[in-house]
Amino acid sequence: MTTPAKPRLLTRPTVELLESPTSALHLASRDARLRPHTAYGYACRVEPGRERVTVGISAPAAALLMADVRANSLIALVACNIRSFFTIQLKGNDARIESADDALRREVPAYFAGFVQECVALGFSRPGTERHIAVDPGNLLALSFTATAAFVQTPGPGAGVPMSAAT
Repeated sequence: MTTPAKPRLLTRPTVELLESPTSALHLASRDARLRPHTAYGYACRVEPGRERVTVGISAPAAALLMADVRANSLIALVACNIRSFFTIQLKGNDARIESADDALRREVPAYFAGFVQECVALGFSRPGTERHIAVDPGNLLALSFTATAAFVQTPGPGAGVPMSAAT
């Protein structure tokens, strides 16, 4: 007897949002005392099976988040399109931190350039935006996890609703 295929949690539009340079990426964790820690994400890659997600992080800026992940493997990722505010939240319970591979190291500058360009088109200062999201390539690490839950977080009455395969 074959097991029916489970619906993919990460749909094509969700993957497009996650991998877009016009998406602000924020990661969150918690420590044993339930204190939250956050960090910016720099580029996001969804693996071909659409279950595993990898995000670039800055080691110095994400030190507390990394300590939490090493202690409990729990992570949340929020991706928000900075023009439309379409926002999702993913959760995972098997997060791990690794060295950034060559592909991620190539994706981060493209993400940075696209994000800055979109912010400038929205009226933000180029120098201010560049300083705000700057990351030293020498400090880049990869945080990866399997998405086990997904939620709509776009501001409005549907915020917090679990995403369906149709979302």
